[in-house]
Amino acid sequence: MKKVKFIVIALAALFIVSCSQSKEDKFISSVEEFVVQIENMSDTELKENGAMIESQFKSKIETLYGVKFNNKLVEDAEAAGLTLNQEQKEKLLDLEGRLVKRAAELFKSNKDDEDSGDLDTELSLTDTSNERSSFDLGNVLLPSQLKGKVEIISAEKSIGSYGYPEMEITFKLLSTVNTSSLCSEYGQMWIVGVGQTENGVDVKELLPNYREWRSGDSDGNEFKAFLESEPGETITLQFTGDKDSSNDVESDLEKVKKFKLKITN
Repeated sequence: MKKVKFIVIALAALFIVSCSQSKEDKFISSVEEFVVQIENMSDTELKENGAMIESQFKSKIETLYGVKFNNKLVEDAEAAGLTLNQEQKEKLLDLEGRLVKRAAELFKSNKDDEDSGDLDTELSLTDTSNERSSFDLGNVLLPSQLKGKVEIISAEKSIGSYGYPEMEITFKLLSTVNTSSLCSEYGQMWIVGVGQTENGVDVKELLPNYREWRSGDSDGNEFKAFLESEPGETITLQFTGDKDSSNDVESDLEKVKKFKLKITN
């Protein structure tokens, strides 16, 4: 009897917590559930079932929250009338970054399949119709803290996942970096970038609302670990810009002749 009573109380408490959640929190929970599902699927599963799962997710959030999913979670939510506080916005941006990272991984897998002659399944999750083009390494501008310690060994720009502009950069470590002065009080740091014209003017049409191109290093420890590793190590990061303010992403990406990097925490 006591066990049954405990279960009833626990279920009642769970119901109360669920009911006390705001519509915004419930929306974020739905998005996180979708992102975790995508992250936990193998490339093969995602190629076969990704389009269906994405369609189900879009239908769910539009039915429950009135949100039309256009791949920019904060803007999509606010356009539907959801009122997000700063913490909720940051959570959605983190989820968005994780989703873009998974899409980029799938793109690489698809590209490898193409190179080996395998068939590729088209998914809206990875709109990768444009080829990558080489970028002048001298125009990838390192932050002052990394000059002489990190070298750029390759850089390519493209229109990649979801039709967003991307810059893929491979870094090589020349000497181990003490990151203590670069990190926040929580031990996190990120490297971000901005696409610029030949004259060093930001290409605003491709800038996200948070004013920087971010990589998939959502936890702020991937590039940090690279800097703290042994000289000779390399890391490749994909920096993603925005497309919402652009009428022609391909044309605006052509304006990007420099890519200025900076450290943020």
